[in-house]
Amino acid sequence: MTDKIQLICIKTGMMDNNSWLVKNTSNGEGFLVDASFSPDIIIKKIKEAGVKLKGILITHCHYDHIYSVNEIKKEFYSDGILVYAGEDEKELISDRSFNLFRKHGLSLESVEADRFLQDGEIIDIAGIKVKAIFTPGHTKGGVCYYLESEKLVFTGDTLFEGSYGRTDLPSGSIKEICESVTSKLFTLPDETMVFPGHGNPTDIGYESKTNPILNVSCQL
Repeated sequence: MTDKIQLICIKTGMMDNNSWLVKNTSNGEGFLVDASFSPDIIIKKIKEAGVKLKGILITHCHYDHIYSVNEIKKEFYSDGILVYAGEDEKELISDRSFNLFRKHGLSLESVEADRFLQDGEIIDIAGIKVKAIFTPGHTKGGVCYYLESEKLVFTGDTLFEGSYGRTDLPSGSIKEICESVTSKLFTLPDETMVFPGHGNPTDIGYESKTNPILNVSCQL
């Protein structure tokens, strides 16, 4: 990771959720990867960091990753904030059964994205180039966000330190997550840092040699 960006982990909720705040140190702009619980805490951290928030990048649409999207968007609306998600999550993002709002008795407003990204699409947000890598398996439309120049990737609930995402929720697939991790993420350079949606950071080199997903057959 270069001096161009400052990375802040905002950890909230009982599930050890990570919302990652990325600040471009050259212009003060930035974006948030996932918006978990406690919007007041997240908003406070963004303001303390002096970030002009230009976007929220959603890795996938489960409630614990989008809970605070609407409140954060309202708070930073004047900064020109946009919400991004993967194209394959388009039909599911506001489905209260899919995003698990209904299961957990949440009466939040439906969450919507302003832009749906294609696999491999590169966007320039806050002066930083971000590549969307489609990684279905945890959900149908899961996306990892790769910053090649910074040698880092945000993996949501696809890849964790020493683990990988569960596949027993709506649209999950063990075959697809196996293919996503081994064929897309493990082909990134070994030195690429991994910043997941839960738990601790790790790196591609370590995970590609030790992660238990290597013992899962992608032919299932």
